[in-house]
Amino acid sequence: KLRLSPLIGGPAFLPIHCKVVVAESVVYDFVPIDPLNVEVSGKLLSLQAVPGEIRRSNQIKNGNCNSSRLVAKADNFVDQYCNRNLQLLTNNCWTFALKLSWYLIIESEKETLE
Repeated sequence: KLRLSPLIGGPAFLPIHCKVVVAESVVYDFVPIDPLNVEVSGKLLSLQAVPGEIRRSNQIKNGNCNSSRLVAKADNFVDQYCNRNLQLLTNNCWTFALKLSWYLIIESEKETLE
């Protein structure tokens, strides 16, 4: 599921950063490597690409086998995600979140067909 939050260093009342919560236990998101750096902010605002990173954080431990498979699929997607340059129009937290979500939906559908 998608979860909105404020941008790093942004106002709490403006939740426009998109994260993906997988199996209610692991959160993935895509952010600039140095989001508070003025130069990075300037490049992003002028629609230039900056180095990005995919973050993964565990919310809770969940031993459910289906959850483990889903998280493994998400990890696989992250390992194969080749464009790590964040750009506000073409490769951002939203595009990453949507691609990961679509991938997980397709992979889950494949399992139900087998």
